[in-house]
Amino acid sequence: MNTVSETSPRRRFRFTLRSLFILMSIVATAAWIFMHYRRDIGFDFAVVVLCAGWCILRSNKIGTAIWLTVFAVGWIAMQFFGPYTSLHNRVVWVVGTERLQQWAVEVLDDPPSANQDGLILLERESLPEDVRRVAGYHNEVLTDNGRTTCVSFEHGNGVWHWWFDIGRPGYVPPNPRKYDKLADGVWEYREWK
Repeated sequence: MNTVSETSPRRRFRFTLRSLFILMSIVATAAWIFMHYRRDIGFDFAVVVLCAGWCILRSNKIGTAIWLTVFAVGWIAMQFFGPYTSLHNRVVWVVGTERLQQWAVEVLDDPPSANQDGLILLERESLPEDVRRVAGYHNEVLTDNGRTTCVSFEHGNGVWHWWFDIGRPGYVPPNPRKYDKLADGVWEYREWK
């Protein structure tokens, strides 16, 4: 008995000018994400973009939709529930940069006494309730040549570290290119940026 299987030939991938443009766009987007969000999260998002791009090149609409959905859900979740972005939202929208700076200026004008190591540490329990919502695991008044410069709220989980420096109006951190400016005198730093 002779049976002939009728299978449709697989479509071969053709590298066209359109494919080159899509490939360059995908690689550029993945590289930008990886450079902007260094470490694990940047790598994860870059891989998702590359997988979506591969599906686009292979004309796999279902795969493209799945990877773009994963990207969108991950991105939105990071904006609202990510450790850094949820803190950023609390600083800007819940406590407010004006309130934070008003409190910081009061502390900078009359700082607590330094400990035996010369550090001016701020205990979470001693902070006002609204300011405590954005305080970190290490809260310190930073000085430069004996003059108080800013209050620093440091956060992190052993993998990422980020902090907010809150100073008087006009305060600029030592290396402002590594920071994002939230308001005049209020700066945020991300280690993976």
